Amino acid sequence: MSNPVLQFKRGNLASLPGLQAGEPGFTIDKFDLYVGIDSTTSNNKFIGSHRFWEKGSATAASGVKLVEARDNGANAITIKAPTSLSGDQDYVMPATAVNTGYLRSDGSGNLSWDTAPNKPQSGGTGAEEVNVSGVGTVAFLKSTNVNVSGVATIASAQISDLTSGRVVTAGSNGELQDSGNLTFNGSQLNVTGNINSTGNFSVGGDLTVSGTVTQLNTVNTTVEDVLLELQVVDGAALSSDTNKDVGIIMNYYSGSAKKAAIFWDDSVGRIVVGSEVSESSSVLTTSAYAGFEIGSLFVNDCAGASQVISCSGTTRSLENITIDGGSF
Repeated sequence: MSNPVLQFKRGNLASLPGLQAGEPGFTIDKFDLYVGIDSTTSNNKFIGSHRFWEKGSATAASGVKLVEARDNGANAITIKAPTSLSGDQDYVMPATAVNTGYLRSDGSGNLSWDTAPNKPQSGGTGAEEVNVSGVGTVAFLKSTNVNVSGVATIASAQISDLTSGRVVTAGSNGELQDSGNLTFNGSQLNVTGNINSTGNFSVGGDLTVSGTVTQLNTVNTTVEDVLLELQVVDGAALSSDTNKDVGIIMNYYSGSAKKAAIFWDDSVGRIVVGSEVSESSSVLTTSAYAGFEIGSLFVNDCAGASQVISCSGTTRSLENITIDGGSF
């Protein structure tokens, strides 16, 4: 004699009828079990469903599924137990929600909301503080203060009070900070303010200095260029008379601080050698003229280019010069 078979009333969920009190009904499309109470469809009581569970196995733990709305599909979030437990563990959820809160445990499974993880109020070190000693690798971290006494490897960090394009520096207490006076756009570093360098400073490209005074405080200055151009405006030749003198001023001391100069006197249109000069608005005034100490002298004028002073042995001679005493 074969064993009897007991079959529940069954069918698709959309066709589930109102079940009598204690009568079971099973939906073969959703795998849901219902029990009736008064023969009305709206009062059928949902007992359980295969859709809401993930059965465990010898190597996998069981889980509870939180399934999306039926009209949207059958996707679910599954909450599973660990593969292995040393004993039973209860987790007690907090009674009310907290805005921007994080779940934390007291070590006994009692969960509460916390807006500052690891805060001292629950025995933590302060999550305004996260302390790392040794070597740490952080995938994600949200905290007010992070103290690292060893080495921390962080793939990416986003600091809310930093501004894009600014160079980050360490503040007086080691905190990260930036300033609009120091920016970098990927190819150009911009500094508003002073730059102090106590070591060597090398420039691989061109150097453009825009200002009023360029001061070099060095013992010796060497220049590889064979020609020096003065009074070039923005890298181009002059387009009008600046009414300024152009040359070299030399400072020396003889009873008092004095200045000597070799310069182009714009007012008279010739080179002037002054032993004592003064300057005002780039115009030099000569109060004493300097002598020349030379080995010979060549003149290039209306008579052509020729030597006019020469020396042989101990005799100094005038050459190619006509001394005209005049007529009467």
